[in-house]
Amino acid sequence: MDMYKRRDSNALSYGKHSPLPHHTGAAHRRGLALPRGFGFVGKVLAVLLVVALGAYWTLQEPGSSRSPSRVIEAVLGGGAAESKTTKDCPNPHPDRPVLQYGLMIDAGSTGSRIHIYRFNHCHGPSPSLENEVFEQLKPGLSSPTFKTPEEAANSLDPLLQLALKHVPEDSRKCTPVSVKATAGLRMLKDHKGDKILDAVRHKLQTEYPFALVEPKGVEIMPGKDEGVYAWITVNYLLERIGQERRLPTAAIMDLGGGSTQIVFEPHSSEPMEPGDHRYELSFGDHSYVLYQHSYDGYGLMQGRQRIRKAGVADKQFPCYALGHKETYTDDDKLEHDVEGTGGDHGVCHSFIQTHLFDKECPAPPHMGQKPSCSFDGVYQPSLTSSFANNDIYAFSYFYDKFAEPFGLVGPETGFKVGELRAAAEKVCAGKITAEELSTDAGAEAAKLFEDPEWCTDLGFMYGLLSVGYELPEDRILKTAKKIAGVETGWSLGAALNVVDGWGQAGKGMCVKETT
Repeated sequence: MDMYKRRDSNALSYGKHSPLPHHTGAAHRRGLALPRGFGFVGKVLAVLLVVALGAYWTLQEPGSSRSPSRVIEAVLGGGAAESKTTKDCPNPHPDRPVLQYGLMIDAGSTGSRIHIYRFNHCHGPSPSLENEVFEQLKPGLSSPTFKTPEEAANSLDPLLQLALKHVPEDSRKCTPVSVKATAGLRMLKDHKGDKILDAVRHKLQTEYPFALVEPKGVEIMPGKDEGVYAWITVNYLLERIGQERRLPTAAIMDLGGGSTQIVFEPHSSEPMEPGDHRYELSFGDHSYVLYQHSYDGYGLMQGRQRIRKAGVADKQFPCYALGHKETYTDDDKLEHDVEGTGGDHGVCHSFIQTHLFDKECPAPPHMGQKPSCSFDGVYQPSLTSSFANNDIYAFSYFYDKFAEPFGLVGPETGFKVGELRAAAEKVCAGKITAEELSTDAGAEAAKLFEDPEWCTDLGFMYGLLSVGYELPEDRILKTAKKIAGVETGWSLGAALNVVDGWGQAGKGMCVKETT
């Protein structure tokens, strides 16, 4: 799943062209607000903290492979989060420790990142997040600069040393640690990825006091887990799961470069067919039956390739700006000249609908039952019937290419599917102006004017939602880079899944042995 670091957008001003329709009717849209209770004094302290951190890191040694923001410590504060620390622990869980740490290492293709979470068991059936310490470094475990698996494993030492600094000594052996690798290791040949993971596992078992999660503490993360962990993160931060009362949950749609994922909880009135798409999850006091699927080859970059391939076959390229030229290399390494014939989103949309999203459903599993699928013959309960009223959150390229530039971010606002179509129509016709983009999107939004793929990208995203998932024009989707000040990626969900599972299995109480 691709995650991007962008700023939250606050407002949208319009130029001479008519504005995009918006379901709120507001000419100016607010983005994510500061937590309640975060008044003048809080703002001053926040500014002083940023200045101090900047000065501190400026004095650090040059040439470090770590990121410029080397250590980010995010303490939840304001609003409901203030009541979820151990300062006030009215109802400590009888079978779990008051404090519980968890370590999650995201071993990506370009770098490795550690999330050091501190939870408590004071406020309900599930862990409450108190604090997160984050650090990242480059290169990733799969980098060719590492000559041996042991060298690659040793690259994690700075991250693990940071964990030793932040996890109290008497809590370390009760602190679960997991390493989740993504596609970079999977692509290595001659089982090099497996050898690197074996070296990482050996390091954690022999050199560090943390509790390695078994049996999948060090692994290349399956795509289905990535989507489900992101679903946990979003619904946890929205306080839809982990509560005493069972609440309706939100769906997630993530559009990366190579694939797109969807995870949601269908209504119980429409039972799901058995299969790999079915994911049963226990969290807190409740159980959930989720639908999940990762459509490989339907990420935004791969979507572009599909459009090029179809255009070469039909000798037409209506999704590219008129006169735009490029070269497309097909699967047989043959080169084809591509020249855009676009200017009309309607023609582009018709082309995408015809060539990209096969709506042929497989034969119904039971006689008399209507087949249910999205596209490519993949079974999926209908979103319009089995998930008619609950929130849908769309991330990654939905955010970067559309919601953020147009100021449609934040859990209070969101956007209608029809607004995405309206944006595509303006962009494809060349009738969009800089004044119509969110000022907070800044230079990133300005770059979109120079991108001949922008029409293609918006057309693909609209096709995915309207044709692929059959969402109506008036369906509202929400998007946010952060919820309650916390990133919406999969890592928090993965850590919560471990910590909550430990609590249910009684392992978390091992802290009593050291206190």
